[in-house]
Amino acid sequence: MRQLVRKLIPVACRVWLRRVYWDVQDYCERKLGLRDYLTPPQSLIDRITQGDYKAVGREFAKHFIELGGLQPHHKVLDVGSGLGRMAAPLTSYLKPPGEYWGLEITKDFVAWCKESISPRHVHFQFLHCDIYNASYNPLGKEQASSFIFPFENETFDFIILSSVFTHLLAPDMKNYLSQISRVLKPGGTAFITYFILNEESVRLQTGATSKFHFKYPTEGGMYAFEGKPEAAIAFSESNVRTWALEAGLELVEPIHYGNWCGRDRFVSVQDIVIYRKVQSD
Repeated sequence: MRQLVRKLIPVACRVWLRRVYWDVQDYCERKLGLRDYLTPPQSLIDRITQGDYKAVGREFAKHFIELGGLQPHHKVLDVGSGLGRMAAPLTSYLKPPGEYWGLEITKDFVAWCKESISPRHVHFQFLHCDIYNASYNPLGKEQASSFIFPFENETFDFIILSSVFTHLLAPDMKNYLSQISRVLKPGGTAFITYFILNEESVRLQTGATSKFHFKYPTEGGMYAFEGKPEAAIAFSESNVRTWALEAGLELVEPIHYGNWCGRDRFVSVQDIVIYRKVQSD
């Protein structure tokens, strides 16, 4: 039946019908009080492709605390804050003087977060940054390779990048690492997810259980989809270590490897790396 529908109804019509369906559902949920204020409408969630919105948020809040050492009084920066998936579960954990700042390139995601989360949690703020990304913001006016985070030096205790470096080219990633080091307090923590290429993941990714197969070369790593490097990009483990150290960030062992390549033992889907900003003597 699905194949028949796809043949009979053009793609543009299917997209339009889907949006109408989500709009009707969102309206009904709002009127009947079936959706809490921390849950975005399905019309927006549908644009997030990885995992259940609430479950992923809860999972990572736990990782931030247990693996990264996040404390309720910390000042947090979430680069690539999206639809507030990481912010939502942290609203019940971060307490003033702790605060949260989200940076995001998708304008309507930021608008929803500012409308729904910030009025109820004034220590949670969201900023739109119009940064170019071929896959996610092709009309963006600023380049990630030269973007300056809009914060003073040594502002944050804890910085999150979840599924950001999996979509950035090497020059962009190096600049972000430099900016992370600049705005992070000495001894502060950066919690970053990657697709990491090492001997094990390169071997496993050719198997049937791997979610990605990185086979097209790019600076420092490989990408998965021909002609679309920023759709999914992986970097070698040596570069994940070296580029961060060059920016003043020391990797906290161990790396928490993910199951994107089909591992049997894993912490999450992507590989989790935790860094500490080097404290000057």
